[in-house]
Amino acid sequence: MNNQTPYWHDLILHWMDVERRDGLTIPFILGAKKEIDKEYKYEENEVEKLFTEIINYEDDNYIVTLAYCDRIGEKVLSLFKRIQEKYYQGKPFKNPKTHKVSMFIGNGSHLGETVAEISHRLQEEYQDKILKNEFSYINCTWQNYTTKEQEMIRNVLKL
Repeated sequence: MNNQTPYWHDLILHWMDVERRDGLTIPFILGAKKEIDKEYKYEENEVEKLFTEIINYEDDNYIVTLAYCDRIGEKVLSLFKRIQEKYYQGKPFKNPKTHKVSMFIGNGSHLGETVAEISHRLQEEYQDKILKNEFSYINCTWQNYTTKEQEMIRNVLKL
């Protein structure tokens, strides 16, 4: 795994740049923790921990967005160049240390106003899927990773 960037950053960037997709779902990203550590136990506040890590991560090049993906019909996390920041719509969240926007939550998501509210709603939405190891959303069905997805995760994270 790249020590310079968090695992979620590497996965999203690969998914968008190499696989040419829009972004990754929250369960897909959180499920990768089990690929990193087979003994990993998910906690109740897993989504909030992820969002807090995203917001606190200092990245001069990219901003994370959470938005609804029309292609798959689910919310996805994506990375976009910081230089395009003025075009983003949604609720911005700033890194408390740098005061730069580090994450946008897309308009129309109606998830809440604070990181705690938003992550709580998303935790409720995805908790069962995560606990059942349903990390991948394929053909409108939640399921475990495909072999190809597991290989991609291992390759990207150098596991």
